[in-house]
This record gives sequence, structure tokens and C-alpha cells, in this order.
Amino acid sequence: MIMKMKYNRWLLMLMCASFAFTGCEKEDLPENGTEQGTGNETEVPEGYFVANLMPTTYDLSRGLVIGESTAVQSLRFLIFKKEKDDDGNEKYMYYNPNNDASFGIVFEATNQSGLVNQTHIWPLDGNDYNGKLTVTLPVGDYRVVFLGNMMTDQFTDQEDNSEIVYIGNGEYDNVRINLPSAGPQAFYPSLTDGSVYQNAFYMGAADFNINNPSPKIVLQRLLSQSCFSRDLIDTKDAVGMLVQSIVDQIKDGQLSTDIVKGVLRTNLTKILEPLLGDILLYPLTTVVDRLVNILLGDLVNALHEAVLEQVTVLVNNELKSGSYNEAALYKILNPWSTVGSIDAKVALAKSIDLNRRVKSYSDPLLIENITVKEDNDKAPNFTITSLNGPFTLIEAKVHDTDANGLNNAIEVLRPAVSEIDDALLAGLLINIETSLAYTQESNQRYTTKYDLLNLKLTDSSPQDKGETINIETALSKVLDAKKLTTAISGDGILSGVLSGLLGGVDGLVNSLLGPLETSLLENLDLRLPNIAIGNISLDGRWDVTRQDDNTIIETEIGGYDN
Repeated sequence: MIMKMKYNRWLLMLMCASFAFTGCEKEDLPENGTEQGTGNETEVPEGYFVANLMPTTYDLSRGLVIGESTAVQSLRFLIFKKEKDDDGNEKYMYYNPNNDASFGIVFEATNQSGLVNQTHIWPLDGNDYNGKLTVTLPVGDYRVVFLGNMMTDQFTDQEDNSEIVYIGNGEYDNVRINLPSAGPQAFYPSLTDGSVYQNAFYMGAADFNINNPSPKIVLQRLLSQSCFSRDLIDTKDAVGMLVQSIVDQIKDGQLSTDIVKGVLRTNLTKILEPLLGDILLYPLTTVVDRLVNILLGDLVNALHEAVLEQVTVLVNNELKSGSYNEAALYKILNPWSTVGSIDAKVALAKSIDLNRRVKSYSDPLLIENITVKEDNDKAPNFTITSLNGPFTLIEAKVHDTDANGLNNAIEVLRPAVSEIDDALLAGLLINIETSLAYTQESNQRYTTKYDLLNLKLTDSSPQDKGETINIETALSKVLDAKKLTTAISGDGILSGVLSGLLGGVDGLVNSLLGPLETSLLENLDLRLPNIAIGNISLDGRWDVTRQDDNTIIETEIGGYDN
């Protein structure tokens, strides 16, 4: 017995779709699609029904777009039929009634050999695809999965016997979607005209049966994207940070209050012992300690200023040697603005199932020559496209140390770094080796910025044979005679002791501030650490990671054991 079913063809024209390429600009996620219509009037055998499988694609601005799109270069679908195993458990099994290799292929890519992209008009018109979107099936419960841009031939350097979609034993839960053999860079192939496009995975699924023969199918981008940027570093700020870092180290290690106090105590004792002779009514140490307390504050401040001034001169001489020095240093500090690409080591999902659950995870994978972009005066950035799931950026390094700008900068600074090679020099200031890990959701974008915290020395220990800091020993240029006289006169013990001294308080002040055979700063040996490009590193940190809706997600920083 033959029965007739009528289908309203005009409903098919309600289907629409499009796609927008993604960079580091803000993007939104797809929303739900529109009900699909039915096909032409046809005759269906008893016990069968006709399903109209019309996927809808969307761009990422939450608006339906009707018209031409090059986003989906290949489209196929897999049908799974609900069955029961021997134990009565329900499962969906791959259904291909005639084991036809072409079953489910709507259209194939023409860019497999680097040809130009093909354009499709959305919504798809079933008549344009020879009825491939209309299938006649035995009555039952089914699930259809549409897969866009997942033909193995679309990806170069694909390993033998490595499929993008692995059906296996045909059970729905065991189907795998695999990362291309060439890794994330395979999603950005080049065409014969030299242009690069994004070959993103798309997927949409729906259940259907005779009561719902035209299911709603939303074709969404399956991949995730992570965008990483870094602060631009101003040359003057960088030099200032380095100077302050060195000065702080000297203060803590060689110019601490305790050290200066000890040097003062020793040298004041040498000076005062012959001056005061036998006139003291108190132990000499009492007089020395009181004088140290009076002199210490002003003297330490003066020493700090002297150190700051001299270190600033030395650092500027070291980092800004040669012509075009500031530009050269800027390029060393900001290589992502100079070079065209970086290399990133990552760990990420290698395969997922049709429910977007991660099924295998990669070992550390080096992605080479990732394009660095500097869009609309934004900080230099690069993007990694991958499957959803746990993602870790282990490190990011400059790819091409011979790039013109960076190479010129290295040549200018070469006199200061003759003992290290260019690759090492390029990595001293600008490579990011602090890992960043988080979990990516499907069809989401994530952005993270690397902030500059400080420029510092890798080894801050004083050099035995290195530069020394010469401190002015004439205290008259450091201390005010009137202020010192007032301070000593105001101390009852000191003023009483010094009353018997020739010249009294004024005599002592003149002795301290005038030329002395023994300097108050004798034995204060201030030695600088190694101030050279080869001993400088950038201290930075990862800022928070955000989704496109500005939601801050949980991350783990620096916890990867490589």
C-alpha cells in the first residue's frame, strides 16, 4: 500500500546561515535556529518516511544572514539509528543502508589542492544538491550529525590512516573528531593566491523520526580560540624599572641601614679617639653611637641618591650603546611588534566525541610560525585555534630572530653581548615561559594579556671585579653644618662631653665636615652586579582570562611541569 505525503517546499526558503571569521575582535555566540520545512510531494513506501535534513548556519553576531558564504567548504552528515543491544540497552548506531561511500555527502571541498574557496548560498536549496538533503528511511528513531569542513582531504600533511572523523564500530558514543595531524595551524591553510583562510570545523545534530521529519538543526562552529597579547613596553619605563631594581638590590644587600651604621661606628671611633683623648666622662662608644644616630638618616639618603644617579648612567650607557639606541632597545623589548611570528608550545585536546567530550590529550606540541597581529593599535597578539577542552600554553618564543627590526636591534646592542648568540639574546627579554592553563568550551573565544611587572637582573649578586660605585666622601656636600651643630648641641651628653674639646661642638662639626685623613665611608665597598643585556630578564605575569562576554574564567598559572 502506497501513501502520499505532501511537503511545503516554500518553508525551505526560511533557512539561512552565514559565518564570520574570527581574529581578536569581540564575537558573540550563535543562538537557536529556525524550524525546517518539508520537501516536495513524493510517494513513500509503507513503513518508511521522508526526512528533510536542512542544516542552518549562523554568523557569530546572533543575527541571521541570508546570502553567500565561503565558511563551509565541505558538508556531510552521519545518520544514527536507535537500537537495543542484547541486554536491552538503547544506543545509536551508524546507519548507511547500502554501505554507499557517498551517502551523506552534501558537497565536497574544491580547495583541497589550494584552489580558491567555493561559495554557497544560504539557506541551502535542496534542489541544488540533487536531493541529498532529503532521505527516505524505515520508520524508527534517528539522530543526524552534520559535519562541516571535516573532509580529510582538506588538510595538508595529514598522516596516513589518520581520519578527521573516525566512525570506528559505528556506535554514536565511539565516533571521534580528531585534531588534524599538522595541529592547530592546519586550520589556516593557504590558497594559490597566497591568501589564508580559516578552515573551522562545524557541527550540528538533531534527533528525528516520522513525527518530526524536519528537525531543527543548528550548525555551529565546533572549535575554540585563544588569543594572547602582551603589553607594549616603553623604553624609558623599562630603563627606569631596571635601574630601580638594581638600586633596590644594592640597598638591601650592600647599603642597608645596619651596614652603613656599622661602617660609621668603626670610622667615627677612629676619628674621635685621638680628638677627644682623656676628656671623656662617658665611654667612647656612647659618644659614637649618639653621633651615628644623628648622622645616619641623612647619610643613608645621600648614599641612595648617589647610587641611583650612578646606576642610571651605567644602565643607560649599557643599554643604549650605538646609534638609534632607543629604537633598538624598544625592538628588543617589544619583539612581537618587530617579528612576524612566534612559536608556541601547547598541550591541548587531540580528539573529542560527538558530545564534545575530550577523549584524548596531546603531549607538549610545538606550533611554529604563528602569525602575530597588531590590530587597530592594540597590543601585538596571536591566536591558537583548537578543539574544546583543557588547554595549556606552556611557552611562547620569538620565531624569527633574523627579522629585520630585531636583527638590527641586536646588531646595535651586540658590543654589550658578544658572548651570547642571537637566539639567546632574543629570548632574554621577551620570551614567555610561564604556563597558562584553563578549560575551553566549544565555540568560545578567550583572551589573555601578559603584563609587564618589572625588568630585572637574572643574577643580581655583586661582581668581585665589576663596576664599583664611587661615593662622595666630603660630608660637607651631604650634611648641613648648622643642622648638625643644632642636633649635637641638643644632645645633653654630647654637648657636655664636647665642651672640653678645643673648639667645642663647632670644632667637632668642622672636623667631621672638613677634609679628613680617615673617611666616614671608608670600607663601604659598593660593587655593582653585572649590568649587561645578557643578564637582564623581563618579569611579567598573566592577567585574567576572559570569554567574549567578559566573564573571567578560572586559570592555573605556572603549574605546568614540562
